[in-house]
Amino acid sequence: SFFTDQVSKPWLDKGKKIVVIVSDALRYDVAEELARRIREEDRFSAELAAMLGALPSYTQLGMAALLPHKTLALAEGSKGLVEVDGGPSDGTKNRARILQAVGGTAVQVSDFTRLRPGEARELVKAHRVLYLYHNQIDATGDKQTTEPDTFRACEDAIKDLVRLVKKLANANVNNILITADHGFLYQDSHLEEQDYLSVKPHGDALLQMNHRFVLGRSLKRDAAFITFSPHQLGMSGDIEAQVPASIHRIRTTG
Repeated sequence: SFFTDQVSKPWLDKGKKIVVIVSDALRYDVAEELARRIREEDRFSAELAAMLGALPSYTQLGMAALLPHKTLALAEGSKGLVEVDGGPSDGTKNRARILQAVGGTAVQVSDFTRLRPGEARELVKAHRVLYLYHNQIDATGDKQTTEPDTFRACEDAIKDLVRLVKKLANANVNNILITADHGFLYQDSHLEEQDYLSVKPHGDALLQMNHRFVLGRSLKRDAAFITFSPHQLGMSGDIEAQVPASIHRIRTTG
C-alpha cells in the first residue's frame, strides 16, 4: 500500500508533485541519522516514520512493492523477479514504464546527479512523480568481499542523500520522500555450526534459496521454518515463501 498511502493520497491526489528516493537497504537507524543531518541544513525540515517492508525481505520484491500496482506476482523460473500487474518490474526502464501510468518516471541517482541544473528542473517539471534509485549500502554490504565496509557505506549513503536533497531543492522540488526496499542485519562475527539450520527446505519445486529464505511450491512444513502463503504475502500465484523460525541461516553452497 506504499504508493497509495504515502505517495498518491497525501500528494498526487491533492495536485502536488513528489520525488521518491529509494535507497537500497537504508534501514531505520540509518534513516534516523539522515533525518537529523537534513534538519541541520538551512531551510529544510524532516520527519521520520517506520514502515513495514515486504516479505521475504529482498531487493526485487521490495522495489516492486513500492511501485503503483494492483497485483504482485513472482515470475516463473525467474530467481525471485517480481511482476507488477503482469509485467516485469526489474531495472530502471521497467520501473519508468510502470510509473508512466501515473505521470511519473524512474531515474538512477547516479544519472540524476550528472544533470545540469536546468536539465534537472526540466525533468522535475515534466513529471508528477519522480522515483530516484540509490544503491550505496546494499551494493557494499551484500557482497562477501566488501561486507566489512557496511558502516562506511552507511555514512557515504547519508552524505549522498543530503547532497541529493539539496540538488532537488535547487530543481524546485519541495516534497521529498526517502524510503527503502528493505533493511539489513549485520553480524560482525564468523558463523558457527549452531548458527545454521540442521534441516533443509523441501517442496514440490524450490525456485530460489539463499541463507535467509526459500521460494517454492508446496513447501514442506517444518518447525524450523515459518511458511507464508501467497495470500499472506499479498502476492498472486501459488509460490510460497519460508524463512528460518529464528535467526538461524539456511545452509547453502558458498
